[in-house]
Amino acid sequence: MLLWLLWEFALFAFSCRAAWRWTAGRARDAEEFLLAALCADIALGCSIASAVSYLRLNGGPAYAVAAAALLLLSRPRRFPLYARRLGDVAVFRHPFLSAGLAAAFVPALILSLRPVQEIDSMNYLHYVLEWSANRLTPATFALNFVPFWETAFVPAWVLARTDTVFGLVALKPVVLAAAAVFLVGRELGVAPRIALLTSAASLAMRHYWWPYSGVSTLKNDGLAAAGALLVCLALLRAAARRRESAPESLALFACGAVFLSVKFSGPVLAAMGFALLYGLARPRWKHLAVAAAAVLATTGHYYVRNLLVYGNPVYPVEIRLGGWRLPGAADVSYTSILHTLHDARLWKAFFLPAGGVSPAGLLFPLVLAVSLALCVSLAAAVLWRRGRAMPSAWMSVFLLAAWWVYVRSPWSASSLPGDLGYVLNQLNSLRYAEGPLAACEMLIASLIGAPAAIAVAVVSLASRAWLLYRDIPRDLFSSAAVLAASAAALAVLLALAALPRPRLRAAVTAGVAAAVLVAGAPRVAERNRRHWADQWDPVTLPLRRAPASSIFVLEDPADLFAAHYVVAAARPDCDVRAGGLEELASAEPRYVVWLSSPYGPRPDHDGLAARMASRGYIPVIRNRLGILLERVDRQAAGPVEDAWLVLDDGLAAPGLPVDTGAPELRFHTLQAGESVYLAGTRLLLRAGARRNTLLEAAPGTVLRFRNGAPPARPALDGLHELPPGSFISVEAGEGRWEALRESDGPFLRIRAGAATRWLALVAPYPPGTGSSPVTVRVRLRCPSGADCALWQTGAAGERSSPGAGAWRTHEILFRRSRKTGGGLVAAGRRNAGANDYVDIRAFEVLAGWSPVTGEFGGW
Repeated sequence: MLLWLLWEFALFAFSCRAAWRWTAGRARDAEEFLLAALCADIALGCSIASAVSYLRLNGGPAYAVAAAALLLLSRPRRFPLYARRLGDVAVFRHPFLSAGLAAAFVPALILSLRPVQEIDSMNYLHYVLEWSANRLTPATFALNFVPFWETAFVPAWVLARTDTVFGLVALKPVVLAAAAVFLVGRELGVAPRIALLTSAASLAMRHYWWPYSGVSTLKNDGLAAAGALLVCLALLRAAARRRESAPESLALFACGAVFLSVKFSGPVLAAMGFALLYGLARPRWKHLAVAAAAVLATTGHYYVRNLLVYGNPVYPVEIRLGGWRLPGAADVSYTSILHTLHDARLWKAFFLPAGGVSPAGLLFPLVLAVSLALCVSLAAAVLWRRGRAMPSAWMSVFLLAAWWVYVRSPWSASSLPGDLGYVLNQLNSLRYAEGPLAACEMLIASLIGAPAAIAVAVVSLASRAWLLYRDIPRDLFSSAAVLAASAAALAVLLALAALPRPRLRAAVTAGVAAAVLVAGAPRVAERNRRHWADQWDPVTLPLRRAPASSIFVLEDPADLFAAHYVVAAARPDCDVRAGGLEELASAEPRYVVWLSSPYGPRPDHDGLAARMASRGYIPVIRNRLGILLERVDRQAAGPVEDAWLVLDDGLAAPGLPVDTGAPELRFHTLQAGESVYLAGTRLLLRAGARRNTLLEAAPGTVLRFRNGAPPARPALDGLHELPPGSFISVEAGEGRWEALRESDGPFLRIRAGAATRWLALVAPYPPGTGSSPVTVRVRLRCPSGADCALWQTGAAGERSSPGAGAWRTHEILFRRSRKTGGGLVAAGRRNAGANDYVDIRAFEVLAGWSPVTGEFGGW
């Protein structure tokens, strides 16, 4: 963590020197200095990380050398000058307003500072981890996209060895966008306080934070938004000052073009902006050459490579313009908004949102309509007045182009023909246009007068903050805790605002804010990890507790989900590799993990286990969405084996804690040579330092549990009526039951009256179990192809298997927590149709641990 902080400090220090050279000698706002420093910080940080990754030199020494060089070149004796310039930015000049705005953004930070769980970002993180390990270079990336922004996370992973600081890296584009839209407002003549308030309202939109883009992800939409705002600023400067501002405007434009080009739509939009800029300022050719070289060295070379390799700079997206075609893997034009303009649902989503409040804020429908009308009317002035047109008119031409590119962009409406999935899902695709939207909101503020601008900004900020606040998981952060955090931030900042000396006030405020973010962000992220990728917890949680080892993550190219990051973030101290069966053939890791997407086909766990058996691997944990295999030796068990019983899903390894089975929770630390019986997979393993030994049962072998003698196994002899306190649960319709009998005893058949997502017999936990160990056991039968399942609330664990028309015993062993009072145990099937059924012969909850014996390997 300290190494990463040193890297970030050195990077920003050198960026401040670059910003000083950009702004020194000219009467510029402090925000200009901050903007230049952030541009340099992001561009230089990504460029260094890309170069180090291309050279396969990722590691502490490479970044230590780079940090030392940056510190030496930043001229440390000028640090006081840099600090004074930064101390004059608007947030410090207006401390009371800034204190209120900071308090309003506390919920956004609590929500968005979390481990990455957005599906595309997790896929991108596979490549980030491979670059960090020097196994791949940025030339290899998902769908041949431009990975310039994603390389910014490589130093964080290499130096900090944790993903809890990713949110701090992802905050940079948000701050850059805030500085850019503020300066756009100043160029449009908006008063500083109103510009500050309007900027905050724009940046409060959920797309900058959560859940499909923004700080909680690796998505580059925030950086592209900042790029669009930089181009707007360049056009405003060029239109106002023409040729005398050409170098400055071109520098702003070059930064904007670099950041815009992280998306495939960026070069198109940058070309439109350049045409306007060139017509206004006519920059010199030497300046154009420098700007072109900067773009080519950062993001442009990815497009050149695609062009040379595939004949299309944006491969795999197929491009068709009239009779002109560039090859691609698919024509995805049907996914654009332009392709679905005839659909009334599209117009309702943008202008008549369900419930009256748009996911982009209460006033968004009105703001969007007014923005488009304003841009059209102002852009018309360029045609009528040409050289005499206002700067805002030239910016409006660019904004119209940006909205057109958004409407025409692939995946702006959906991923499938006609479903509008991205638009109807909280206006997900609006993230492609969040920069132009922020510029439009500032344009409106410049034209409607101060009182109306303040009112619009306050309403937008309040509604957008509320939309973020209501998504905070209340079981992790209660409403009282969130409000207390906001109140504390407000109180501290108001107290600091009372300091008499402005520069001292700015320095102390900046120091306190930085310290709170650096210290608090990892803690907030770790707390949010409790709900992170929890569908794979049965596999990943045991891995987090196991000693450091080698892990191979098996990934299916046909699956939409890359599990590399889920495992690596759980165990950053392990050697975690990922790949297909071909790469696995040359490796001998201790553990092999296969996690699959909930949206993909049913994984063939049995087939994988069969293929890996010849290499000495056995499945030790198996879940509906994942399987964990361990490489073991094999040995015959003795006549009597004493073993520790491990509840439900778990691993065996020296140093792991084992529940002693006492009513009050106590642990035994497993030692090498001791045996463990894994109740989840019914395996007996002897723990070894590097590899465990599978003890194979012989006839007559006796297994004794060291953590308490289990209660005698009761007879599962049938049900002839509903157990006391139980009931039938279905999502839709009604459930009914009937008592039936076969030659080996009675059973209950429960049926669904209508199609439902579940059909289950549900019973409450028995009273008086407290926190003692509990065994839940069910014997049930489902028709062939249906999913038989046993699950419970208030404790982890689920047992399921595809039905084959045979009776199966399912059980879950767990320790109840006193906090789970009122929980339920359910047994049945998922996705039942009308009149579908499930048969249940036994349903019991026992105090203590009582795994089924005599059915698996002789136990």
